[in-house]
Amino acid sequence: MPFAPSRRSLTAVALVALALGAAGCGNGDVAQPDSADASCRAQWKDLADSIATRTPDTDEPAQPSALADRWNTVAAGVQYYVTSATVKDCGDTLSNQRLSIDALIDFETGLQAFDMEYQRDQLTGPAQAYLDGALPEPKKGKAVPKAKVTEALDVLSAQATTASTDLQPGWQEANEVDLADRDAVQQAISDLTLLGKHSTAYQECQIAVDTIRKAISQLID
Repeated sequence: MPFAPSRRSLTAVALVALALGAAGCGNGDVAQPDSADASCRAQWKDLADSIATRTPDTDEPAQPSALADRWNTVAAGVQYYVTSATVKDCGDTLSNQRLSIDALIDFETGLQAFDMEYQRDQLTGPAQAYLDGALPEPKKGKAVPKAKVTEALDVLSAQATTASTDLQPGWQEANEVDLADRDAVQQAISDLTLLGKHSTAYQECQIAVDTIRKAISQLID
């Protein structure tokens, strides 16, 4: 006579099957990276954290030398690897990305001399400290009169944004130039220089920057 399983044994088998199915479904829904992949993603996360402050706040216009378009693109690329990198992405891929970021930082730093909004924001505090304190006694020459520093601050406040607008074609080029092409990079710098020479606002800001820097340099021993 054929074996007929009891209702109790059938129930037990069904429960075991359900339990195994649930466990298999859970593991299949979310694929967990192995330890090597997880370690690689952690390195990309460190890189993402290191550039987090370079992606401009969208609530406020970025200074043009901040190269917002470039940094947003870089950040998006790095974030992709934060979530999807495998161990093979922590060799040349990660090293090359770090080199590209270093090159972009160097490029950005070199552009800050052309950025009168950056200069305004950097110099306002030190200039105000110069105005609030006693005039220094420089070793050579005379201290810059406070009236000249005040005038220079007023010029920067009034003209920095206009200077950026006048140089806008150059800033656009800076956001697009291939940093691996040295000739193209040099051309971008030359174009910003030329645009500055044809901008009254930029020229006035440059004189103001020189005045303020001369003044605050006298506060340094």
